Amino acid sequence: MRTTNNTVKRMKDTIADYDRKIDTARARAQRNTQADQQPILDRIHDIEEEVSKSGHEQLKCRASWEDADEARRVHADKLTTLRDHINLATEAETKIRHKIKGLESAKQDSAVSFGETMPNILRAIQNETGWQRRPVGPIGRHVKLTNEHRGYSGVLESFFSDTLNSFLVDNERDKQLLSRIVRQNRPK
Repeated sequence: MRTTNNTVKRMKDTIADYDRKIDTARARAQRNTQADQQPILDRIHDIEEEVSKSGHEQLKCRASWEDADEARRVHADKLTTLRDHINLATEAETKIRHKIKGLESAKQDSAVSFGETMPNILRAIQNETGWQRRPVGPIGRHVKLTNEHRGYSGVLESFFSDTLNSFLVDNERDKQLLSRIVRQNRPK
C-alpha cells in the first residue's frame, strides 16, 4: 500500500506540476495576446481620434465655406449695384460732355445756340442770291437783355423759344425760299 500511496502521491504531484505549467502557459499566452493586441488597440484609438478631428475640421470648413459663400453673394450684389451706378454715372457724363461740346460750339459760333443746324441755315441764306430782301434772324440774335433782367432769361427763353429761332421776311417769294433752305438743312 505504501507503494500505491507513493505512486498516487507522485501522480498527484505530477498532476499539480502540470496544472502549474498549464496555468503559467495560460498566463503567458494571455500576456502575449494582450501584448499583441495592444498596438492594434492603440492604432484603433489613434484612428478614432483622427476621424473625430477630421469631423471637427470638416464642420469648421463647411461653416467657413458657408460664410465665404454668403460674403460672395453680398459682394456680388454690391458689385451689381456699383456697376449700375457706374453705368448711370457714365450716361450722365456722356450727357454732360455732349452739353459741354454744344456750349463750346455755341461759344465758337453763337448760331449753334439756336440749334445744331442753324449755322448751316445761315450759311445757305448768305450764299443764296435770289433774295428780294435777305431775311433777318434768327430773331434771338437781335434780342439783348439788360443786366437787371438777366434773372428772367430762362423764363423768357422758354416762353419765346420758337419766336427766338424764327426769321423775318417781308414777301412771299423770300418766305418760300427760306422754307426750302430750312427743309434742306433739317436733321435727317
